[in-house]
Amino acid sequence: MSLRTGNSYMEEFSVLELINKFNFYIPEIQREFVWGKNARNILTSFCQDIILGKAQTYNENILQQKIETLTAEKRFGDIARLLEEEKNTSSLNIGFLYSYEPNYKMEHFPDSDIYSDTYLIDGQQRFTSLFLMLFYLSIKEKRQNEFIDLFRYDYEHSTIAFDYRVRTLTHDFIIKLLNEIKTEDDFDNITNRIWYLDEYVKDVTITSMVNGLSIIRKEFKNQQNTFFDFILQHIKFWHFKTEKTSQGEELYITMNSRGKQLEENETVRAKLFEQIDNSEQLKWSKEWEEWQDFFWKERRKNNNADVGFNEFLNCIAGMESYLGNKKEFVEDADQIYDSHILSNISLEIIDNYFSSFQCLLNNRELFVNNYEYAGWVDKAIKEFQNLILENKTNWFVDYTDDNKATERRRIVFVWSVLHYINKIGKDNVDIDDLFRLLRIYWLRYNNLDRSVVNVKDRIDEVILKGLWSQTSTKEEMLKHAFYTSKAKDKDIRKFESRIWKIEDHRFNINGYQVENINSIHLIDYKNLSNIEILDSIYNKFTSLFPVSQRDVDYNIRINDVLMFYGFYGNRRSPYYYFNYDFSSWRRIIRDLDSEDFAFKIFFNEYDGTNLDQLLEKKKLLFLKSMQKLITNAEKRIECNNLVDTIRLYILICPNIWKSGRYLAYEEWVTPQKSLTTFEKNQDRNIANKTLYNTKGNFRGYGFSILNNLLPAKPIEKLKQLL
Repeated sequence: MSLRTGNSYMEEFSVLELINKFNFYIPEIQREFVWGKNARNILTSFCQDIILGKAQTYNENILQQKIETLTAEKRFGDIARLLEEEKNTSSLNIGFLYSYEPNYKMEHFPDSDIYSDTYLIDGQQRFTSLFLMLFYLSIKEKRQNEFIDLFRYDYEHSTIAFDYRVRTLTHDFIIKLLNEIKTEDDFDNITNRIWYLDEYVKDVTITSMVNGLSIIRKEFKNQQNTFFDFILQHIKFWHFKTEKTSQGEELYITMNSRGKQLEENETVRAKLFEQIDNSEQLKWSKEWEEWQDFFWKERRKNNNADVGFNEFLNCIAGMESYLGNKKEFVEDADQIYDSHILSNISLEIIDNYFSSFQCLLNNRELFVNNYEYAGWVDKAIKEFQNLILENKTNWFVDYTDDNKATERRRIVFVWSVLHYINKIGKDNVDIDDLFRLLRIYWLRYNNLDRSVVNVKDRIDEVILKGLWSQTSTKEEMLKHAFYTSKAKDKDIRKFESRIWKIEDHRFNINGYQVENINSIHLIDYKNLSNIEILDSIYNKFTSLFPVSQRDVDYNIRINDVLMFYGFYGNRRSPYYYFNYDFSSWRRIIRDLDSEDFAFKIFFNEYDGTNLDQLLEKKKLLFLKSMQKLITNAEKRIECNNLVDTIRLYILICPNIWKSGRYLAYEEWVTPQKSLTTFEKNQDRNIANKTLYNTKGNFRGYGFSILNNLLPAKPIEKLKQLL
């Protein structure tokens, strides 16, 4: 059977027909033969698939019994039909070969004009593996002379019909291999044979071939002696061949540079095509090429399209397994085999998910153009693509395992969006709803949502009840209720833009370990009546924490002023002394460690410009509250809490945060004891209890003693301030 498309044509050929028609050559810049390394058991699986395929489609005993029965009944017409049916149904098509004819003939090749010289662009791994299988089986089944005739092997002229001829060392090995191996025992310890040159060790293809022969021997050693004929006659390819050399070279360069083949998933493609009618082969081959073109263009830092396409297939196969509640978990991504893929997907399923993926990518601009701010979209889509295009996720992970947080987080993000589009259908998706859903899951991704078990139910609820009906946190409940109330408001996009802008600040976007809060620490959704409120929040917040400014550059005044609104330190390890962190802005702005809601009250009083005025105001109020203690103090001032002690230091020290934003001391005061702040000692007032300013611990001695930062007469200084 043959199909023509443009200047190329596709024909289905058996291995025997291909060898009888072509002299195949592996071009110099083709990739090395690597299947022999058996990564992910690729060669082992390939051998086992052939063994299984023969058992399923080609049973000589059953065929012979049928023929004997029909012969006894003299039903010779039925015998002819049976043989024809057996011929048509016992084939195992394993995918595609791509080749083109060079503009010259290879030198010294016998009968060169009879057989067409052709460069093998794609299919090298499978065809080389079959070549090695046939060579081993020819020895095992005592068919070596047939093998030599079939591949037109000529030791004297150093020629063969399947050759890495342009690679001198590899070519030399193949010629010697066929000449030296005469029995099965000769396959033992090939690398120790006299004829095996030291230089061969440096050739990746040669070492892979040697290891591959060992694997092939292991798999076929105990099989019946009928595989030589089966592989020749019943293993088939779809062969694509361009008619013109220039077009072939262009195709070769494109495919070779992009890593055209799917490596481990070559057999996936072949087996998927086995499941469809011949009439659909051309249609799906074109689809496959479009998918490959996409993953080539989106290959990022990868050298070829393999990584992205493989990861995409793993991703959607894992999702289909999850949706089918199969629970076929594997420990890591290296254990995802072809069987996992083939048992969960079809060409139609690939097409549906690929269309869903493209639906997201192709409508980005349409959505973004409707908003004043949507800077998060590119980041979310880029991360979405990275998770699919880079081989780093186990999509068959046990999603109930608490130790698999990273994989589960990625899965929730990617599967939720793809399942939403796929279930609705790309032609029925509302673009606004799609990207609003993406926003929900982008926030959940940043908040480390790992609820894989809920992916299906959550999306089903969204489709059934509406985008903002499904909530998983208190914040989502408040925010989604607000969005629902504004759904018909013509200005809803303006509200969304401003809320997104606030949420996207790096202290807000990451809600992990801070109660999944991204905005309610700043926005009161129940009382959000106009856009100006959101503008004010954004301007005030970015004046305190500029978008482009790093943590170490933040003004120490923020730490100082907050201390007068309440204690906000988070106690950290080590716990054998008291160590408080005042540097975790993500926690501080959410008041997670402040019983007094220090940041919230401060932020309400702050207008975006009056930080210094607020600090002076709060200092004055504190001084007045401490007036009696300070006035009566002679040698020391006693405070009954840590925050007042720190405030006193702030009043008269230029910078208590000099060595970092941690404050520590050795022991806690009980309610019955007071904390001594200052005491007279040798004409200098020092702290009786030592407070340290550290970088989080005392390693390296990078700390300051706050007492050493005091002026000469601290109590007198405080009295002067009064």
